[in-house]
Amino acid sequence: EPVEIGVSGKLPSDPVVVVASRSHGSEATEKFLERFTVRERTSAGSSLKICLVAEAIKRVFDKNGNRKDKRKARLRYLVRKIGFEGFRELYARELAALKADSPACPSPRPIIPPVPTGEGAADGPPPESADFPQWRQTNVTGQKQPGQCIVEVPLLLGDIRADKLRSMADIAGRFGEQMVRTTQWQSLVLRWVFQGELADLHQALAAVGLADSQPTILRKLIACTGAGTEEESPTPAFVPSPSTPPSDTSPPPTPTPAPTQVESPDNEDSLGLLTIVDKEHGLPPAYAPPNLVEIPPEWIAPGFPSELLRKEASEALVVMLRAARAEGHELRLRSAYRSYEEQATTFQYWIDQLGEEEARRVSAPPGHSEHQLGTTVDLTSASVGWQLEQAFGQTPEGQWLAAHAHEYGFPLSYPQGAEAITGYTYEPWHFRYIGRDQAANWAQSGLTLIEFLKQPTD
Repeated sequence: EPVEIGVSGKLPSDPVVVVASRSHGSEATEKFLERFTVRERTSAGSSLKICLVAEAIKRVFDKNGNRKDKRKARLRYLVRKIGFEGFRELYARELAALKADSPACPSPRPIIPPVPTGEGAADGPPPESADFPQWRQTNVTGQKQPGQCIVEVPLLLGDIRADKLRSMADIAGRFGEQMVRTTQWQSLVLRWVFQGELADLHQALAAVGLADSQPTILRKLIACTGAGTEEESPTPAFVPSPSTPPSDTSPPPTPTPAPTQVESPDNEDSLGLLTIVDKEHGLPPAYAPPNLVEIPPEWIAPGFPSELLRKEASEALVVMLRAARAEGHELRLRSAYRSYEEQATTFQYWIDQLGEEEARRVSAPPGHSEHQLGTTVDLTSASVGWQLEQAFGQTPEGQWLAAHAHEYGFPLSYPQGAEAITGYTYEPWHFRYIGRDQAANWAQSGLTLIEFLKQPTD
């Protein structure tokens, strides 16, 4: 039965643009719209039309935007450059061309509910599996049809190997409507799955490594200090609500030392290679490294944009990657120089997602990321799907870097088991260039990099 819902808030005083379906209007809709001052009314509704709008916007950016500089590859920069009215004119032109060339909207595929496969009882209990309850909570959504479910199958960055894809096709043939859908989250979806078959479906997916049950926000995190990842802490730490009174036995909070900001030197080249950057020592917002160069595309991880690095560090990086290749290890770059503004955006994102306390555990505040120095790199390999994860440290490529990166001037910034010293968890992909001579001294010292840099100098 239809249920009436209310929407709170004041009505806009300015004229509005109404986007409404041409074929699904009603008297109630028209009566509702009488409450507004309508400036323009556009007919729309089908997913095909939405796709045309998105494609028109994309074409405007492809033809007029900046895709060569990742820091300017944003739609807002184009709108700022040509003005909103100029953008609307280009958009309208592209949309008209797409509508003229687009096929008619296809008829929807009829819904044919499946019949039970018999692999699970209609309301049978799930097997004794520790993972099943969590998987059901995070990956299963009930349909409005009684006893039917939608099951999400997450994919890392939307990638799936051929052998797993064949297994997925076999599973789809046994459960649900014998069809697989994709989502904007780059995952797969099975619909019309009977509740009594969920346990068997989970078992089948788990057998081929497709039963990831982490919450959506966590399984999509890819970061570093400066981007930041916390694989050792898969769920955010408990943070009491503001209404929860503190325990009488709780110790007083330890005051956080005020960050120290590095003054910009007269000679910019002197800032960077040995400058201390951690949670207490930061860089000025206006600081940008000298002599930034683009790293050759052959060393960038597939599907990722170009990166910048200081010339000296870039040359040393290429020498190191070629040496690794000569020994059978293919390494690629995921991240390098990151500006103060980019880091501010990154850090604010994690605050919005996790709250400030947890964000400070997984990301560096602006000015406190080694990436702003232009001498720090995040490296990865195909063994971990070009991702930044702690498992990289156990791969042949990660082990080669741990043993040899310092020989080319790149110490590991955040080693395993040193969180209390560095302030960050183990990051086997994060290396900072300090020069070959200094890196050799660091290797002999037995210290973490931040301890080495904080040593008194003669």
